[in-house]
Amino acid sequence: MPLYYPLRKTITVGTTYQAPPDIGYIIEKIGTDAGSDIKLVVDGRPTGPVIADIAPLHKTGSNLLGPLQLGEKYYVIES
Repeated sequence: MPLYYPLRKTITVGTTYQAPPDIGYIIEKIGTDAGSDIKLVVDGRPTGPVIADIAPLHKTGSNLLGPLQLGEKYYVIES
């Protein structure tokens, strides 16, 4: 049975990450603090644009949404 460890990780734009051979990541929330839209690339495929107005990195006094909950449309990163 797989083990589940919650991980809160901030990914730096322009950096390539690879999951270790025995670990996979499930991205359930996504957010950005960039001034323009960004796209996460998973397995060489870009995702839809992530915009700070809709998916801010943190809740603030001017934007109470916080990171966008992906629900059943989550991203999976495997090695």
